[in-house]
Amino acid sequence: MSVLVIVQAAVGGLFLAKNSALHSTIKEKVGDKVKDDYDETGNDVFSFAINMLNYLLKCCAINGRTDFKGGIPALSCCKREVITTDQNKCLARQSPYADFYQQGCYDKLKDKVLEQLTVAAVILALVLLLQVVEIVIALFVVKEASSIGPI
Repeated sequence: MSVLVIVQAAVGGLFLAKNSALHSTIKEKVGDKVKDDYDETGNDVFSFAINMLNYLLKCCAINGRTDFKGGIPALSCCKREVITTDQNKCLARQSPYADFYQQGCYDKLKDKVLEQLTVAAVILALVLLLQVVEIVIALFVVKEASSIGPI
């Protein structure tokens, strides 16, 4: 459990750092997964999650539309105002793709977290503190259970 807390602290710290190597690694690996495994129907969990990210954060894939095969954006990348006025524009997926979000979801999510850096750091610290308290309580319980005494 202690190792888990240390790893969580390290990864959390790397994520909260603005220019961490972790960011480029995550973008590369997940972007490759979008190219290989994304299914526009959203029948699998990964594709559904990407579609939800696109819709909720108003973004497109992880690095932008280039994550998709052939650079053709998913329908979930279509701008909301275009969907409400003329769905056919999104269905046609016409170049220059002005009707689709251009920014990748990873950068958008990272920007949102970094906007609230203090809150994110406090939440991370509280979670880690709670886990450390659990470890200490577990040590006391084990110590009490192994001691010999009257029933």
